[in-house]
Amino acid sequence: MAGRTLDLAEELGASEFVAPALARLSQGHAMRGETGDLDRALELGERALRLWVPGKRLADMAEHEHLLADQHYWTANYERALELSSASREQAVDPSSAEALLRGGGMEGMLLSAMGRYEEALASFDRVLALGREMGRPVRVLLNYSTLAFRDLFDLEEARRRSEESLSQAVGNPAFHMPRTPASAGASCGSP
Repeated sequence: MAGRTLDLAEELGASEFVAPALARLSQGHAMRGETGDLDRALELGERALRLWVPGKRLADMAEHEHLLADQHYWTANYERALELSSASREQAVDPSSAEALLRGGGMEGMLLSAMGRYEEALASFDRVLALGREMGRPVRVLLNYSTLAFRDLFDLEEARRRSEESLSQAVGNPAFHMPRTPASAGASCGSP
């Protein structure tokens, strides 16, 4: 579908839609998981950013920056991922981009943790959690992300507390399994 959208945007000369279509194609490759898909996703994603028409479709751009940051995180390109997460958070200026604001901030915390910058990571998580709560948005995913830093710092009690809080917010959502995995692993190993 994204490939057809890209072809149509190019045929019509609708330059405003070329980059968002490339972004969707990038995201599709990132999710598919076949050999070479992640490299192709990164290539398409970076190309989309280069072609993005300034000032257009900013909510789409913020979402793309966040998802492209995921791809760079998966390939251990933490500096680029941090740039994209920060850009995603900064793009999120209208009410429709609240998810990009929160997810970009959560990803920043994960990246700072991966880079060993734990004080900054914890401050980032605290900021974005407070903002999410203030906005009345679900923060279960952010809580789950924040457990990474606490596990790295061997503060298993706080990691578990946050996992449990995250799970308590997922009542009625069986698809939200991210915090169950580490919580179950900890329980089966006898750790707190």
